[in-house]
Amino acid sequence: MKPGQPKDAADDPPSGGSNGPAVPSAGRPGADERSAVERSAVERSAVERSAVERSTDERSTDVPRTDDAPESIVDAPSPRKALGFVAFVALCVVLVAFPLRDLAGPEAVHRLRAEVDAFGAWGPVAFVALNAVAVAVGVPRLAFGAAAGALFGWFAGALLAQWGALVGNVVTFAAGRVLGRRHLGQWIAARFPKAGAVLSAVGRHGFSMNILLRWAPVGHSFTTSLLMGVSPCTARDFVLGTFVGLLPYSVVAALFGSAAKGGNWIPRVVGAVAMAVALTLFVGWWVRRRRGRS
Repeated sequence: MKPGQPKDAADDPPSGGSNGPAVPSAGRPGADERSAVERSAVERSAVERSAVERSTDERSTDVPRTDDAPESIVDAPSPRKALGFVAFVALCVVLVAFPLRDLAGPEAVHRLRAEVDAFGAWGPVAFVALNAVAVAVGVPRLAFGAAAGALFGWFAGALLAQWGALVGNVVTFAAGRVLGRRHLGQWIAARFPKAGAVLSAVGRHGFSMNILLRWAPVGHSFTTSLLMGVSPCTARDFVLGTFVGLLPYSVVAALFGSAAKGGNWIPRVVGAVAMAVALTLFVGWWVRRRRGRS
């Protein structure tokens, strides 16, 4: 200790600086150890997450395909349901060709009138039910629309024919969806790319495509509903599109049917022809517009 230096100052240990090395604080080694432990825990957690993700990816390859899976993953077609689809179509063809063919003939109105009158006040309900069954198996709906106009007048006839045709088309759609969608539809898409592209387009634009197909001057309600059932079109788009698509020609057919009863028939025939021509022109314009875009 130098003379004149206070005793307390001389005995104090040197602090950091040039006089000597700094003494580390007592708590720092423990903090470093805790940091190392935390880093190790984070690394182990990341490794475990990576292993879980790899295991999940491996298991997902064994999960059967759903409607949200990519179209490239195609289930093997079910022979049982494929045969059921073919049997349904064959049965409908046989029914329309033989037992039900008279429903679309010129004498159908007289037979339907007798059937409807036999049900009394329930006659309109019976007509809708018969219309639905006939349309579901392929009887032309326009024949029932014309008969409805002759039996109930053009306005009530159009409404009854509309509801009967809607129910019948929903039944056909359901048969195509249950028997053909997940089996026949995917099989067609995998082996016939052009047909698969058509089904895909119908699925993406189910509402509008349904309307346009039903407004076209050619085509058949039965085949349109089967196509929609096999395609990825949703049930909601099908029902709404079918209702809108059927309505104009239900009115046209009912106008023609009511005009056949006589009376002031000229305005009804003119209105029916004008509506049919307008629908045909609209469909032609839409097709040309789509081709121009593509």
